[in-house]
Amino acid sequence: MTPVAIEHERVSRADRLLQDIAIRHGVPTSAADSVAADPVDRFLVAYVPESRPGTATLHEVEYAFTPSMSEALELLGRVISETHEGEGAAAYVHDLDAGMH
Repeated sequence: MTPVAIEHERVSRADRLLQDIAIRHGVPTSAADSVAADPVDRFLVAYVPESRPGTATLHEVEYAFTPSMSEALELLGRVISETHEGEGAAAYVHDLDAGMH
């Protein structure tokens, strides 16, 4: 595949995965939520912050792209914030190149 084709496939896969994650966690989705066509690294990192008593529910899935699995895990370690009272948090790391030939 050409670099342009790989980039296009990564964006398409990331869009589908982020929509699936949002639906699974009851986060509203819209056409405006699609991934920007900026360079997209190989690993999609998505995080759904926990719901905490007394705070407004978050209405988006946070995400970023990293070039490696280890950087994805390091990023999650820096951004995850949790409490004993919170619930519903989720973290996802997906290799967008899996299955591409």
